Amino acid sequence: METGLGWVAGWSADLLEDGSLNTWVCPTPVGRHEAGDVWTYWPSPDKKPPLGHTMLLTRTEIARACGGHGGLWKGEDYVYVMAVTGRSAGELLPVVTYHYRDHAHQMTEAATYLDDDERGARVFSWLQGRDDRELRRRERGGGDLALVRRAG
Repeated sequence: METGLGWVAGWSADLLEDGSLNTWVCPTPVGRHEAGDVWTYWPSPDKKPPLGHTMLLTRTEIARACGGHGGLWKGEDYVYVMAVTGRSAGELLPVVTYHYRDHAHQMTEAATYLDDDERGARVFSWLQGRDDRELRRRERGGGDLALVRRAG
């Protein structure tokens, strides 16, 4: 059966040191999303992106067309998520699709993680998502670009 979907994703669960799981329910709501819609759940580059790359499964030809994770040494996952979700429709499922071992020695846990390189990657990815959405809107002959949705 043809679904018209290019990607599917779910939530991630962090495996904590005590053995418990902490599920991250991302800002993107469960359900189908047209190309470019995921970006609307990312209010600014200062916020955490609306979907994690580890939670995302996509068709091979879409991953190749997007150039994979990009050439950044940090924040490359944001580029990938915005490229895949900006170019094809997909669906977020209400299930955990990725377990992650969370620990104090991760690069993302360091006090220095949110540096200029990280900010630059977020800004680049946020702009990429915005521009992919605008291209899709123009292809459909749509009206004004919708404002970013704010989490309630």
